[in-house]
Amino acid sequence: MEAVLLLIVAAAVLSSVPGRKYYLVSEPKDWTAAQSFCREKFSDLASIQSAADVEALNKLLDWNELGELGEHSVSS
Repeated sequence: MEAVLLLIVAAAVLSSVPGRKYYLVSEPKDWTAAQSFCREKFSDLASIQSAADVEALNKLLDWNELGELGEHSVSS
């Protein structure tokens, strides 16, 4: 099973978004484990909601150290 970097890891640094609080979880988890962990400890996985969020991430994160953002596809 391939571990993915949690979206919450990326979103954790976006502390400038009013009304939201993000937490950095640096340990790799698959999607299901990440979601369970976040729901147990916090609320749920965070999501990037705008191009401004992506731009802020690119300025604040060292992608060479973090790796890639994980992506999860939902089948209908």
